[in-house]
Amino acid sequence: MDADHFAHAVIDPLPATVVDIDGNGQQAVDLSAFDSHTHRFHDDGSSGELVSFEWTAVATGEVIGRGISVTVDFPLGSTAVRLTVVDDGDNTSETTAMVTVVGSLTQGAYCYYYAGAADESAKPVFAAETENLLFPTAASFPEGPHGRVGFTQRCVFLFKAPADGTYDFKATFASGTVNLTIDEEVVVEASADGYSMASGTIELAAGMHEAVTTYRHNADGAAAMVSVTRGGGGALLAGALEWDRATVVPVITGISPASGGLLQGTRVTVSGVGFFTADAQVTFGGVTATGVVRDGSTKLTVEAPAGEGGVSGSVAYTYEAVAVDPIKFTKTALKATDGEDYYIAGPTSIALGPDGRVYIGQYKETIQALTVDTNTYVVTDTCVSQSVGDDRSVLSLAFDPMANGDGISLLATTSLLYYGRNNKHPLSYWDNGEVVVLRPGAGGHCLGVERVLLSGLPVSNHDHAVQALEWDQAGRLLLGNRLGGVDETPLSAAVLRAAVHAPGFDGHVTYDQTDDARTSRQTGGWGVTVHAAGIRNSYDMVLHTNGELYGTDNGPNEGFGDVAIGCGSSAAGFTQRDKLLHLKAGAYYGHPNRNRARDDERQCIYHSVTEASQDGYTAPLANLGYSSVNGVMEYMANLFGGALKHELLLSKFSGRFSGGWTWRVRLADNGSAVESIKDLFGYSGLLMAQTPGGAVLAPQPQKNRVLVAAPDYPSPPAASGPVVVGVGPHRGRASGGNTVTIDVRAVAADGRSFQCTAPQGVPGSLVRVVVITSEGRVSSVTPGRGDYWYMDM
Repeated sequence: MDADHFAHAVIDPLPATVVDIDGNGQQAVDLSAFDSHTHRFHDDGSSGELVSFEWTAVATGEVIGRGISVTVDFPLGSTAVRLTVVDDGDNTSETTAMVTVVGSLTQGAYCYYYAGAADESAKPVFAAETENLLFPTAASFPEGPHGRVGFTQRCVFLFKAPADGTYDFKATFASGTVNLTIDEEVVVEASADGYSMASGTIELAAGMHEAVTTYRHNADGAAAMVSVTRGGGGALLAGALEWDRATVVPVITGISPASGGLLQGTRVTVSGVGFFTADAQVTFGGVTATGVVRDGSTKLTVEAPAGEGGVSGSVAYTYEAVAVDPIKFTKTALKATDGEDYYIAGPTSIALGPDGRVYIGQYKETIQALTVDTNTYVVTDTCVSQSVGDDRSVLSLAFDPMANGDGISLLATTSLLYYGRNNKHPLSYWDNGEVVVLRPGAGGHCLGVERVLLSGLPVSNHDHAVQALEWDQAGRLLLGNRLGGVDETPLSAAVLRAAVHAPGFDGHVTYDQTDDARTSRQTGGWGVTVHAAGIRNSYDMVLHTNGELYGTDNGPNEGFGDVAIGCGSSAAGFTQRDKLLHLKAGAYYGHPNRNRARDDERQCIYHSVTEASQDGYTAPLANLGYSSVNGVMEYMANLFGGALKHELLLSKFSGRFSGGWTWRVRLADNGSAVESIKDLFGYSGLLMAQTPGGAVLAPQPQKNRVLVAAPDYPSPPAASGPVVVGVGPHRGRASGGNTVTIDVRAVAADGRSFQCTAPQGVPGSLVRVVVITSEGRVSSVTPGRGDYWYMDM
C-alpha cells in the first residue's frame, strides 16, 4: 500500500446480502470502483489518474476481474475480495470487501396483512416475516396500516416433511375464521365468535410443500390471536418452515411527497416492504417512473413521470396543476467558446464575486476569474491571477463582505501540500499555511496578491490543509485546518477564528519551536484563536441565515493512524463515516489533539460518530453514512416554490470515474436538529457555490472542469410580473454599499440579471428583495425568510 496515500482504492457499496434468485447455487454480482481515485497531481496542476484496477479473491489470490467495473459469479456464502489500484505515478492502494450470497429460501414464513375481511383479490397493505406461526395475543401481530383489530393475515411458506407419512395440524384462534392449505388441499378450516380450536390431517411425501394460512379477525369479537401448530401442540419451528424471496410480492406502505406538479421529475420516496429485487420497477398510473434507486428492501426513490391531473396508482399520488414545479436540475459544465467543457487544471475551490465573475482556486498556484454567460454557462473571458507562491495550492476562497469600494477583496488559503515528500521540506515545516488577500490590479496583475493576512497556520504532510473560509456576522474570519503525517499542533484539528478587522490585528502566528509538533506552543499571532475543537477535517463551513454555523467533517480510514483513548494511551484506528457538525464556540467534537490536551483534558479522548453528546463532548448533528462528503452551502434561490430555499446542500467528492452525489438537508426551525436528508442529484464536485439564478457550480479537480447543476423549471408566463430568483452575494455590511447581482425573470434587459448597490439596512436583519420595473410592475413576494442578510457591522 502506498504509505503517502496518493492512490486510494474504494470498492463501491455492496448490499449486505445478494440473493441467489434462480437457486443455482451462485449469483452474478457487480463490483465497481468508481469512487477510487488518486491524490496525485502533475507538475502542471492537472490531476493524476488511475491506470489499473485488479480484483482478486483474498483466500486464493486468484484474479477474478480487471477494470473499474466487473461482474463476477459468486457461490453461496461469503467471499472476501480485494481491489488493487495503481495510478500514473506507480502508486498503489488496496482495499477489501465481503460479498455474501444467500439462497432465496429463508427459514420461517412470510405474512401479508390486509385491512378488513379481505379476499385473495385484495392488495396487501403490509407484510412481515415471522419465525413461526404463533400469534398468541393481539400484540403478537406486527404494527402496520392494517391495525390489530378487524384485519386479515395471510402467511405463505414451504412446509418441510422429513419423511412420507400422515401429518396432523391444529389451529387455535379467536373471533374469526382460520384456514390452512397445503399443496392447495384444505387441511384446517373453521370459524368461531370466541376462542376455538380446529384440526386436520394430510398425507405428505417427504420434501417441501407449498402452504398458506389465512386468518380473518372479526372486529366485534374477542381480541385477535391465532397459532398454527402440529397436532400435538408442538410449534412449527423455523427449520420446518421456509419462504422464498423470489416469490415475495412487494407492498407499498407510503410515498412522500404524496402529490406533485404535472411535469416529470418530482423526486418521490416509496416506502414499503419486500423490495428484494435489484431491478425494481415503479409505475404511476401505468406509466413507468425513471431514476429508480433501491435502498435496501424497504425504500425506493424515483422520479415521477409527467401526469395530466388526478390520482395515480394503488397508493394515491395526486397530480396537481397548481403544485409547485418539481425540484429538478440538469447536469452540464462550464463551457469553452467551442462548446467543449472549459478546461481548468485541478480546480479545488470556488467563490462568486461581487462583480458577477466566478473565481476558481487551483491546485497549482493560481486563481482564475471567469466571466460566464449566465444563459449558456460559456466562459467568455478569463483572468489568471498572479501566483500565490511556488507550488502552493489554493483550497478555499471567500470575498471580504466588509471591503470598501468595489468589494473585490478576495481571500485565499494557500498551503504546500505533501511538503515533505513532494517539496523536500522537513516535517517541521507544518506551519506553512497562509491566507492571502488578492485584488484586481494589484502588482499590475489582473488579480494580484496584495498581502499575506495570516501565516504560520498548520498544514498536513498530505493534501489537507488550510480551508473552509467563512465569515461570522461580526466580520470575523473563520477557517478550518487539518494535519496528517505529523502530530497535532496548537491550532490544528479545529475551526479557527481571526478578527481580521480589529484594530492592531496580528495574524502572523509563531511558535516556540516546530521540531516536536506535540509540544509546540504558540508565541505570536494572537489574533488567531481556536473557535471550536475536535474537528478532524472540516473541508467546508457555512453560516446559515438562521444564525448557526455548520460544517462537514471527514472521518478517519482504518490503517492510517491510531486513535487516542487517553492522554497517554492509544488503540488501533478504524474507519468512521463523515458527519455534519453544528459548530459552537468552545465545543469539542471528538477528534483528539494531545498538544492542546495539556490545557484541556477533553481533547485526550476520541469519540466515534455514533456516540451521543455527553459532558465535554458534542455529538454531530448527523452521521452522513458516507466518506468524502466535503462541500456544504445554504440554497438561497426562490425556485421550485421555495421548497429548496434555506436547506443545506452537501456534496460528496467526485473522482475521475465517479459522478458523486449531492444531498439536501432540511433543518429544524431552531437549527439544532436535522429533520431529513434526501438525495438531490447524483453528481457533485468538491465544493459548491450558488449563482443568483439558482445554478449550483462545483469544481471537479479530478475531471479538470467545473460542474454546473442548472435548475430546470418553466419560464414564468409572459403576463406575470417580475420574479426575483436570487441575489448574490446574499450577505453584506449593515452600512450598505455592497455590489450585488439580482437575477429576475421577465424584467432585466438580458432577461436574466442586473447589478446594483445594496442600501443601508438594520444590522442582523434578513430582508426580502423587491424589484419594481419602469412600468411600475412589482415583483411577487419571495418565499422563505428573506433574500439578503445584513451583517451586524
